[in-house]
Amino acid sequence: MLILHPDHLVSATVVGDSFSCTRRAVLQDRVKATNDASEAQVYGHILHEIFQEALKANRWDDEWLHKRIETIASRYLESFFEINLDPILAVDQLKSKSFALQSWAEIFVSAKPRAEAAIKDRNGALSTISVNKLLEVEEK
Repeated sequence: MLILHPDHLVSATVVGDSFSCTRRAVLQDRVKATNDASEAQVYGHILHEIFQEALKANRWDDEWLHKRIETIASRYLESFFEINLDPILAVDQLKSKSFALQSWAEIFVSAKPRAEAAIKDRNGALSTISVNKLLEVEEK
């Protein structure tokens, strides 16, 4: 957290997002979405929670991920009904994303950066990175 004023906290994510548009942080804070939920939003929120919990626990196996998916998805039943999505189909869809999470972790979660863990920065330079320790999870 970056404390600009004692009554207004700004997360590191918001600061990072502001580089492309200086008004973005203020607009995101002041203008909240008022439209109905979409399928992409609901899946995105759930996958974010699953990914976050997997990082905290450093667990990427199918059994653990599938259990977390079922637990987390059960908290989104109202959202599933709002977007007319069968909860059982939603859980199956989320479970199908386990492989992508596992693949990402296999490349980027390690004590030292792997050769295949290369990313490009804004200037196009390649760097290898790894997540070797999770210190804290940012919550809003």
